[in-house]
Amino acid sequence: MEENYQTPQEGKPSYGYGKRPWWQWVLLYIVVGGIVYGAVYYIFFAKSGGYNYQAPQYQENSPSSTNQNSNSNGYPQENSNVNNPPMPTPLPSPTTSNSPPPAVSQQAAAIQIKGFTFNSNNITVRKGTKVTWTNNDAVPHTVTGDNGGPSSPYINPGGSYSYVFTTTGTFTYYCSIHTNMRGTVQVIN
Repeated sequence: MEENYQTPQEGKPSYGYGKRPWWQWVLLYIVVGGIVYGAVYYIFFAKSGGYNYQAPQYQENSPSSTNQNSNSNGYPQENSNVNNPPMPTPLPSPTTSNSPPPAVSQQAAAIQIKGFTFNSNNITVRKGTKVTWTNNDAVPHTVTGDNGGPSSPYINPGGSYSYVFTTTGTFTYYCSIHTNMRGTVQVIN
């Protein structure tokens, strides 16, 4: 049996991979790689929503709406330096003092998040009280219980999260993004 091999003809180059020039193969690999990358991105990130951060809404500067305490973007001046956000305020160390206990809430309590702190970091409420955390910072935060209790998703700027305390006890919580932000809710009968 005779084997039939083709040899390059005089003046015509011989190409590998099905007789295509190398640059066509490189281009084909780039195109296929981009399609695969886009499909993986769509499946794992775009379908799940990715990171749900909403950009802040800027206010227009007009002579009638200009605030002396705002910069050109409408934000308060203390938040105008994006590259150097304000440093969180450290929590006070526990002390034994003769100060009266915090006031007890009956039905609802509100905690503001501002300046990378929970404004009421130690509150006492009655069983069945609904506590609402409102984010007044320019970045997202969470409310995450150390051992049970509240467990919020990201709270975007201007958003809020509520939790009803149905059992008595002391519930410590923190921001899972900024772990130095801490607070305590004491629930009594």
